[in-house]
Amino acid sequence: MFRTMRSHALSLIVVLVLSPLAALALGWGAWWYAESMTRNRIDSSRSMHRIRSPLHGEQAGSVTSVPAMSARALFSAYCAQCHGETGDGQGTQVLDRPARSFKDGGFSFGNTRDAIFRTISSGIGGTPMPGYADSLSVEERTALAAYVQTLGPPTLDVSTEDMVLQVGQVPVVVRGHLPSLGEGLPEHPRGLLLGGTDGLTTEYRVDDVRLLAVRQGRFVERTDWTGRGGTPLKPLGPVIHLVGGGDPPATFELEAGLEARLLGTTTRDGRASVLYGLGDDEHLVRVEEWTEAFTHPAGPGYVRHFDIQHLDEDRMPTFRLPGSDQRIIDRIDGPGRTWIVREGGDGRIEIHGFDPASATLTARGSEEGDLRLQLPRGTEATLSIVTLLPASWDESARELLRTGESP
Repeated sequence: MFRTMRSHALSLIVVLVLSPLAALALGWGAWWYAESMTRNRIDSSRSMHRIRSPLHGEQAGSVTSVPAMSARALFSAYCAQCHGETGDGQGTQVLDRPARSFKDGGFSFGNTRDAIFRTISSGIGGTPMPGYADSLSVEERTALAAYVQTLGPPTLDVSTEDMVLQVGQVPVVVRGHLPSLGEGLPEHPRGLLLGGTDGLTTEYRVDDVRLLAVRQGRFVERTDWTGRGGTPLKPLGPVIHLVGGGDPPATFELEAGLEARLLGTTTRDGRASVLYGLGDDEHLVRVEEWTEAFTHPAGPGYVRHFDIQHLDEDRMPTFRLPGSDQRIIDRIDGPGRTWIVREGGDGRIEIHGFDPASATLTARGSEEGDLRLQLPRGTEATLSIVTLLPASWDESARELLRTGESP
């Protein structure tokens, strides 16, 4: 009788003490069980296939290497409990949320081998999916990623020409990851390409809208059509002008810390434009910018047009002329345009022209200093900036600009 009462008392104490922990145990119990089941299966599956590396201080010859597990065996040991032997998400382990079905294309971060490799290596935070960087070698993770990729839907088999976008009778706008424009220059995961019917392609960053480069020729190859990995775009036309060395300062200045916020793009009237805003929502200056080819006897080039709306006379932005990193070697006042001639460190000549009736030159620093244009007072303004890229600079070219012999 006494033993029975003591047994009941102990049971009651155990319940009272452990009940608050029960909810917590249920929360991570499924994850622990999945992990332990995986480890147990791994240990048994790999006992005869372990690839060992020499320990610190051991000689390389003291460890015997044995054949690695096949990719399919790796999947069976590491993945099948949750994702199923066929990758259909119907594994033997019951989880709070079903595992992803690879057969249905359920890849968390894209179905490229690189994306799958990263997921296998690092896991997925907040889920039962662990990382295996410490458990599997690079070769094993690479093989496993390739195998997992085969479990997904068939990838689209397209030729290189099928992935090339062409500009026909109407402009084309493409968003995507832009590769670096050169050594030491950043990539731009949020990029924009505007293909014009005149054969020019303008390349923008859109996190803080700025023109990076102007290209001429073929438009772009989209390798990301064959997967969901976010591979960079491949602009095809050669660069004819690298604006600001490929990492230009802001086009407009209004106040410290101002960013040009992308509002969208549009194709109309035969042109492709980028739309962006300057300032806060209450006092948002709206800018439409587009580019077209321009020819002049002094050299070929292009012209950037700006249509600026909702200006506030108390907060007027200034425009920074391109080439602030280059030395000014001449200024020419021709009919209808003022021309600023600059020479880069590589000896290349850039000529920038503007209509003095549309903006006033307000600041000029040293020979390598900035030039700024102040817009006229009002609620709207238009501005056109011509950039010429001559092969050379001499007195005859200067005379062509001075006399205004333009088309």
